[in-house]
Amino acid sequence: MPSHLKEILAELHAELACHPTLDAGTKESLRQVAGEISQALEGDGVREDADDTNGETLSSRVQSFVDEFEIQHPQLTKTLSTIAERLADMGI
Repeated sequence: MPSHLKEILAELHAELACHPTLDAGTKESLRQVAGEISQALEGDGVREDADDTNGETLSSRVQSFVDEFEIQHPQLTKTLSTIAERLADMGI
């Protein structure tokens, strides 16, 4: 996994741990996406099956969280936006 993404994912996990205003379902969804990102990036690169069953890319799913959290959680939004951009750059 590229080191910059590994650092950003670690930051996301830290933010999830300290965000008391996020409900349990939202935290679990974000953890699931973070796990998918880690799995997609393990080894030497991008998995060809990075799309979900609906054809939505991982970066677009992360971007959906960005859109949802933009006003209420600006720091979390910044982290998610960075992740989505990096994933899109990698074609995931």
